Amino acid sequence: MAEFARLAGAPDRLAGLVGETTLTPDATDPYYERVLFALREAALTAPARSGSPAVYTSYRPDHFDSYTVDRPSYVILGAVPTLQWLDWLDDDRVEVVFGGDPGRQLVQWAEIRGRDHRMCAEPLPTDVAVESVDLGMPAAFDDDGQFAPDGAPAPTRVETDAATLERLVTAAEIVDSEGVPVVVEDGQFRLAVSGEVVAGTGTLSARTVEGPDCRNWYGPELGALTRTLDGPIRLEIVPDGPMAVVQQTESATRRYVFDERV
Repeated sequence: MAEFARLAGAPDRLAGLVGETTLTPDATDPYYERVLFALREAALTAPARSGSPAVYTSYRPDHFDSYTVDRPSYVILGAVPTLQWLDWLDDDRVEVVFGGDPGRQLVQWAEIRGRDHRMCAEPLPTDVAVESVDLGMPAAFDDDGQFAPDGAPAPTRVETDAATLERLVTAAEIVDSEGVPVVVEDGQFRLAVSGEVVAGTGTLSARTVEGPDCRNWYGPELGALTRTLDGPIRLEIVPDGPMAVVQQTESATRRYVFDERV
């Protein structure tokens, strides 16, 4: 068995990329139970996952303390055991090594190496036809990276942050709303949640708001996302249609697409 690739970093940083790709803020409650990563010299990428939410994440080598790929390959990781082991380790830095049969593209084993401990998972799942995997962004994005599900860029855009979106989700949960309303009105990002007894209204924090008004509804999976991200995000919204949540930094790209709940 040969080594295919290795990467290193703080356990919480490595856990973060698994959590935000599987929408798993808590290892006891995964939204997606496993993730497929493509190991390439240029980036570690989670190819676009179909369905709602569709998920695409990509991490440049400088997202890690070190990142080396000797053999381009794919690895399937279980969200729960990966997050549990990374949480269990008390090291400031760990190394993850991937390997397998040199004649195959799928990683068959992975080992997390800390200062005093090593955890090896073997065999890893290999039930993916990697020949058909597309490493590009979700189909709803155009060549310029804009969310354009109908061929034209989504007209409504809100620059806000993950904490604000989480506050919106929490407010919807408090009033026992059937969904999460994403509302833009008169150039403002609005709070407009309601349940059978309680309603909440007001203005939500946003750096910029552009485009036509909208009042869209999305499901509880939006809450799973908000609890795995932090920092600035951009909402690209089609009124009465889907919404993309986009976060880009110097070392990572994260894109999520949510279908509107009708």
